[in-house]
Amino acid sequence: MRRTALAAVFLSLATAAPLLGQAQSGHVYAIRYHEVHQGQDSAYNAVYAEVVRPVYDELVKRGVLVSYLDLTQAGGAGRTTHILITEHANWAALDGFPEKLDEASRAVHGKPFGEALGDLAKIRDYLRTEYYMSIVP
Repeated sequence: MRRTALAAVFLSLATAAPLLGQAQSGHVYAIRYHEVHQGQDSAYNAVYAEVVRPVYDELVKRGVLVSYLDLTQAGGAGRTTHILITEHANWAALDGFPEKLDEASRAVHGKPFGEALGDLAKIRDYLRTEYYMSIVP
């Protein structure tokens, strides 16, 4: 009986921490890590400038994003060569983001985002996405 009670307490504490973090107010930052295949930087940069940036500019214009920042690795080691940081007003702003991304892409390019990207997946690998919040709201 005590083990069951302890397990229930542990389980509730383990699930409460992430929910508490999501309940906090403040901006949320999604950081997406990519690795561009060797020798494909120019092709990636062209697709990024022609397809990705205009869509993300549209997302800012629509108020879906607060801002975004795209960076390329200038030194160091590791697989990550490019990161995209998107700033969202709060956790709720992330709800339905893929659909909002497609809507913005349709407005800019006349097709969903994945279709607009074309063969981008052939010249870069998606590594992961991480989410961060301000330490002080």
